[in-house]
Amino acid sequence: MTWFAERGLRLQKPAGMTYSDILIVGVVAGIGFTVSLFVAVAAFSNPGVTQDSLKMGALLSFTAAPLALVLGKAFSRVPARQRGATAAAGLPQRLL
Repeated sequence: MTWFAERGLRLQKPAGMTYSDILIVGVVAGIGFTVSLFVAVAAFSNPGVTQDSLKMGALLSFTAAPLALVLGKAFSRVPARQRGATAAAGLPQRLL
């Protein structure tokens, strides 16, 4: 995803961040994802609609990554002088 964000969307990593830092964040996110599935199974021991809904919610959370890339690209197109003016609104000028 980082390679795609840098090459395809022309986004940049934050200053000082290396690929090893991104790998560490990915591992921690993977552990958190696994724990959320474990908790869903442990909290609701009877298989059914509730447990299935919790699992699907965790699995569908992966749609947040592509959405974050698209939003990152949209926010990176705003010139620096406009970012300060629209920061109070929380959105870049072109999205208002």
